[in-house]
Amino acid sequence: MTDRGCQLMSLYVDFLRALSLIHQRNHWIAQGPNFYGDHLLFQRLYNEVQKMADQAAEKTLGLYGELTSGPRTMAELITKYEKDEKPIQSSLDATKGFIELCTQVYEGLQKNDAMTLGLDDLVMALANQAESHAYLLQQANRG
Repeated sequence: MTDRGCQLMSLYVDFLRALSLIHQRNHWIAQGPNFYGDHLLFQRLYNEVQKMADQAAEKTLGLYGELTSGPRTMAELITKYEKDEKPIQSSLDATKGFIELCTQVYEGLQKNDAMTLGLDDLVMALANQAESHAYLLQQANRG
């Protein structure tokens, strides 16, 4: 396995951890006429994304033995996506950012000969789940 693979997967894990925190914050600050539905949606999302982060971290540690980034990267991602004061929009933007990262990580792992069958399955499965989250957020954003 390559060092570049470890870097890509560490960023991937950090993004998932930051995304979970963004959804959790939005769960806490939800308000307005759709409060209860938004509150429950954010709770669902942060719980699911936390599980996704755990899966990715375990896979990364299993393949590389370490995670190379950490809290600073997470803080930068949170700051980037919490600029929008509307909780639904900030969660949607962050989710779309993660989906874009999935493509970059997938292509980077292939380019650096760091892709395994299990890693391929993980990245694709988590991208699929993130796309479902984006759909839910888009529907909530219309309300």
